[in-house]
Amino acid sequence: FERADHPSLLFVGIVQQNCLRDCMTGTGWGKTRAWVPGPPDTDCVNEFCSDPETKHYCDNSQVRILRLEEIQSYGPFFSRFLNSKLWRGETYYMQIDAHTEFRRGWDTSLVDQM
Repeated sequence: FERADHPSLLFVGIVQQNCLRDCMTGTGWGKTRAWVPGPPDTDCVNEFCSDPETKHYCDNSQVRILRLEEIQSYGPFFSRFLNSKLWRGETYYMQIDAHTEFRRGWDTSLVDQM
C-alpha cells in the first residue's frame, strides 16, 4: 500500500502460515545446522491491522486473510491455490511471495505495461 500510487484501489489476499506452538527453527550452517526450539511466529496481519497508519486498509476490507497453522501448510503451490480463492473479481490480479519489495508507483507502472 505504502508505495502504490492508488492504494485505495488495492486489495490484498494473504495466506499466512504460522507456527503457533511447539515451534522449531534452524540454527547454524553446514555441519553445525540443527533444529532448535523457537518462539511462535508473529501474526504480521494483526500487527498491520493494529497500526494506526495502516488500520484503515483492514477496516475498509482491503486485506483478506486466511490463517493456517504450520501443520496445515502443504507447500507453496497449495498456498497459491488457496490465495487465488481470495480474489473477488478485481480487474487486475497478481501473486507474489512475502519477500517482494515494491518501488514507488508500482501499481501505475504495471497497469501501463499491459
